[in-house]
Amino acid sequence: MESPLTETVDVKLGMSLEIPRTPGAESKATNARHELYRAGITRVIASELTGALLAELIEEPLDERSLLPRQTRAVNDSQIANLWVFQYNDTGADARLIRKDYYTSYSTGMNIKLITGISQRVVVVANTSDATFSEDLPLNSSTFQSLLDKSTTVSDEADLLTNGGHNLPMSGMFTGNIADGILVNIPMQRNVSKVNFRVKTGNVTADNWTIQLCNVPDKSYWMAQREDATFPISVTPVSYTEQAVNGMNTTTFKEFSWFVPVNRRGTVDGTTSKQRAVNAPAEATYVKVTGSKRVTNTVYTIHLGMNFTTDYNLDPNYKYTYQVTLYTDPCETDSRVKMESFDYTDNETPWFGVATEDCNSNNAPGVVLSSNRYTWNNAALACAVYSQDGIGAGSWRLPTQWELMLMWIYKGELGSFTSSYYWSIDENSSNTNNVWCVHFINGTTFNFSKAAIYPVRCVRDL
Repeated sequence: MESPLTETVDVKLGMSLEIPRTPGAESKATNARHELYRAGITRVIASELTGALLAELIEEPLDERSLLPRQTRAVNDSQIANLWVFQYNDTGADARLIRKDYYTSYSTGMNIKLITGISQRVVVVANTSDATFSEDLPLNSSTFQSLLDKSTTVSDEADLLTNGGHNLPMSGMFTGNIADGILVNIPMQRNVSKVNFRVKTGNVTADNWTIQLCNVPDKSYWMAQREDATFPISVTPVSYTEQAVNGMNTTTFKEFSWFVPVNRRGTVDGTTSKQRAVNAPAEATYVKVTGSKRVTNTVYTIHLGMNFTTDYNLDPNYKYTYQVTLYTDPCETDSRVKMESFDYTDNETPWFGVATEDCNSNNAPGVVLSSNRYTWNNAALACAVYSQDGIGAGSWRLPTQWELMLMWIYKGELGSFTSSYYWSIDENSSNTNNVWCVHFINGTTFNFSKAAIYPVRCVRDL
């Protein structure tokens, strides 16, 4: 489709696809990065064990066609299947669109039509798979800014993929003079980020695990834009579909991947790893990993960016690869992990009675203690001799972990509790020197050595 101008000439189009960048890669020369990729070298960019997480950022060898398995599709993120070519009469944001053409395929050095001129801007938008894409970009009145502002609505990852879910949106541009027979070389970039996420557990157990990418911008732009400022300016965050993490264990990483719209939320100076979740900008993208038990969820919030502390930016043509091992945080200082209780009807645990106070030297005499706290063995002895309101020794015992969780849920009706972990009777099946405890401030579960000292609240069968 030509503009009213008639000085059209044939030029050759050459396009090269830039390799994906990774966090920390700006300090390396381009040739050196290519050599690392060609040599198949994997590099740990950053590694940190703090609080509830062991987290690593990884730079992997380039292998565009070897993506993580997807349910029903294979995404080729290096293919250009079709393209729009836009020509503007200047290089500024207000330059006018003077020619636009849609090509259903691409081959290196193919001939395209352009208009001769000085200081022109030529833009390629690839993989729209849409011959009507430019209907809202009229010739001679539409500007380059109009193309920069053009976006697509995102509600899930499938909205980012084109050509039946097989390709990614890409873009690139050339600025210079246009004359007959020249070669126009355009470096192309993917307009989105790619996130690889590998996860396993350290000392956390749960009945079921799920993973979800959250706070994803609800729009993705057709021009790859990387700015120092916040971008997009205004978004309504959405979440991708939650997925089950089957077979979560302590030895093998479970792998997930997503393509994500650009989301630059900036940096927050002075933020530490443990403060990262609580200090995150409201629209910053994060991965949520949830471990569910009968009465509580353990929820991990891992915000994405260039590091594990201050940066919350996802840039176009970047690949972010995370390896994360999940722990509980016995000091309760890590904002990236929290416990959530939920409404719970228990038809399995038999009825049981709960003591109205913790064991102490008066109601459980003759047992060694320190500030009303016991080792696990002594806690069991204390319950064996505990008496209350005429219900004497031999009637009481340590609660199970599930009973202790129920007591935490209904603690407001059971008398006062210490702001501490409480002993259960349940040993850790993988390390019988440790026993499961529940914290009565936030419901956190953790397994501690039997030699540790904690308060005990006895129960009895009814």
